[in-house]
Amino acid sequence: MNNSTVLSQHFNELSILFKEYFGDPVAGRLPFQKDTHEWLNYFFKSPIFRHIHLEYYKTDKLCVLHSNIFPEPTVDLPIMGFDVIAFGGKISGLFFDYTPTVTISHALEHCLENLHSIYQSKKRPLPEWANFFSDKFYCVTPEPSEIEEILDYIRLCVQHYLQFGKTKQVEHALNIATQNAYCIGQQKNVKTFKALSAEIGKDAAELFMKKYLFPAIDI
Repeated sequence: MNNSTVLSQHFNELSILFKEYFGDPVAGRLPFQKDTHEWLNYFFKSPIFRHIHLEYYKTDKLCVLHSNIFPEPTVDLPIMGFDVIAFGGKISGLFFDYTPTVTISHALEHCLENLHSIYQSKKRPLPEWANFFSDKFYCVTPEPSEIEEILDYIRLCVQHYLQFGKTKQVEHALNIATQNAYCIGQQKNVKTFKALSAEIGKDAAELFMKKYLFPAIDI
């Protein structure tokens, strides 16, 4: 199996995994896309991730598998980044990281630690601009004999990350429900409503209570 086929296979496996968590992707032709190359871009939606991208790109000489998932700024999850680059028929670079945004997740860090300890592929030096990744950023030129195993393990790491995201999504939904229950309850305060109505009229009182005093979260 050649490397472009390997990367295409793992793109398909990751797309199935993403669909399990996020549903069908938004996939379409990008406005600057050319017909001369195979170029697939899948974008998924989630209430706790602001950007979810899965990409496969192939020319006669170059093949790339790429994914990035960025959490919403209010969600304490790392940025997930994954790239595999094949050039001239050889996979020259494989990169994977959970880059912390607020706190460090030791459970997710364990996945990165295992990649470093289990596989013997040669570590690559980081370029000067790459000073923002985690201390355990996995950056290697993979041994051909390890490529399939590494990619399979990274898929498990991605699944682990998505499961963390699912837990955060449940917490997020519960937080919204709790805040909305508070606001809706406060909006039912008849005494406050009557006092405001006497001052500014019923319509303005209702608007003031719902929009300014106790605003519920739109969902």
